[in-house]
Amino acid sequence: MVTSTHRNATHLEEPVQHRRSQPATRANPERTTVRKGPIVQEVNTARKPYRLLVSLVFLLSIAMFAFGQSREDTLIVAQGGDPRSISPFSSTAQQEKNISNQVVERLINFGYEGEGYIPMLATAWEYQNSDTIRLTLREGVSFTNGEPFNAESAKWSLDQMMVAPPYASFVALLDRIEVVDDSTIDVIAKAPTPELLMLNALALGSFMYPPVYTQEVGVLEGFGQEPIGTGPFVFNEWVKDDHITLDANPDYWGGAPKFERLIFRPIPEAAARVAALEAGDIDFTIDVSLDSFQRLANEANIVAVAAPGGRVYRVTMSTLDPDSPLADVNVRRALLHAVDVDAILEFVLGGRGVRVNQIVSPTTFGYNTSIPTISYDPELARQMLADAGYPDGVTVNFDYTNGRYPQDSEIAQLLASQLEEAGVKVNQNVLESGEFLNRLVTLALKDLFYSGSLTPPDAHDAYGSYKCGFRYSYYCNEEFDRLYTEASVTTDAAARQQTYNELSQILYDDAHVIPMFVMNDLYAHRTGITGWTPSRDQFLDFTKLGRE
Repeated sequence: MVTSTHRNATHLEEPVQHRRSQPATRANPERTTVRKGPIVQEVNTARKPYRLLVSLVFLLSIAMFAFGQSREDTLIVAQGGDPRSISPFSSTAQQEKNISNQVVERLINFGYEGEGYIPMLATAWEYQNSDTIRLTLREGVSFTNGEPFNAESAKWSLDQMMVAPPYASFVALLDRIEVVDDSTIDVIAKAPTPELLMLNALALGSFMYPPVYTQEVGVLEGFGQEPIGTGPFVFNEWVKDDHITLDANPDYWGGAPKFERLIFRPIPEAAARVAALEAGDIDFTIDVSLDSFQRLANEANIVAVAAPGGRVYRVTMSTLDPDSPLADVNVRRALLHAVDVDAILEFVLGGRGVRVNQIVSPTTFGYNTSIPTISYDPELARQMLADAGYPDGVTVNFDYTNGRYPQDSEIAQLLASQLEEAGVKVNQNVLESGEFLNRLVTLALKDLFYSGSLTPPDAHDAYGSYKCGFRYSYYCNEEFDRLYTEASVTTDAAARQQTYNELSQILYDDAHVIPMFVMNDLYAHRTGITGWTPSRDQFLDFTKLGRE
């Protein structure tokens, strides 16, 4: 249930700008795309005023940029970080996709509540022969550079999806794409495959790229700086670490957006995002902190929205470094008892979340009801460390972000203090969101890291991240891989559930992850913004957005 709140409700529910010429056929090689170096901070509470000052500078730049712009036809959205790329195939990071998906559309989207699918560039689909889905494509649609959208461009785009590293685990079950006619394609799996898994793969990664332009500039290189698609908005400019501007597509097949301009701004500090919202410098923000949410709910000019979340948060314990104490499963099992998840839910999240005891939530198909919930017992953790040969405890690195996830640094610092109580010396490293992603996908995070995973409500998509060799798998178990592959080609639901039970038991026994919680998604926007519905996959769908 989605709840939105404001005081009058009766119930809860400018820097140098480098512009792109329109229309463009290739990326502008002179465009400034230099990125600031990664921000890596050692934890020091005395630095928080400095980080807030940096965020206040963002606010000043917001005000300077907004001056002279028509605010009635402009929507300004704040997120926690600047993207590394706005090519959808570069990452599954939702804050990046929130921007790129305004320009580049998929064939189908997930339903808002995580059930079913929404037709986008595919208008219909049919499951055939236990290994094939036939899709009917939307006719009369063109990319904004004039290239036609048809079966050939759809096949080309899906071919790119099938080799895009971020989507490898989701699309591994697919074999090939065949063109039936100009408006029909077949998506064919490698073996008999559940329809749900094939549709999930398409809803995750079926982004449609214009083939000619993309081959000229590169799927990740030029396209990641200046994307072109069929979506409701058209790329205008990107000033690194300041803003990304999109313009309304007047010829959008779904009807021109009501806002003429959409601006995304990176503001890492949650408090600074809220301050900008209250001042009217931005219109919409994600990842509102709990204390701010409760205050915003009572403000006349703000609507606070709470929606059930789908992202599962956890602490990953890397098993890849043979020289780390975490290479010993007995050490990892000890650390399971060193984290008080219930305290974090109560004191940081105010109860707006649900504890989980495995990497999928109870609403996900494949959830194992037999997995126990680990008790918090720091003394037991100390004893288990001693029994494992560490009577004086262990020293570990702990990587986390500030602004990538809701209250991430606050949660992580409390986690670190809990680990210290159990005899674990924790070296904390705060990483800028883009740097965290860079390290994540190159397996460069060390020992422990805090993150969240948002996958479709089927365990297949969650477990894929733990396969040997996956680009951000800090774990490898050949029996786990065998069972995962077996489940992906099992069409009987009961048999698939049994295999998922075995997979969850392996992860539990190997103590690779400290499962934590699913929290509510908290948003806020100015009153007068209409037509927005929160989505379980956290995609910001602004196609129907307007202003009263």
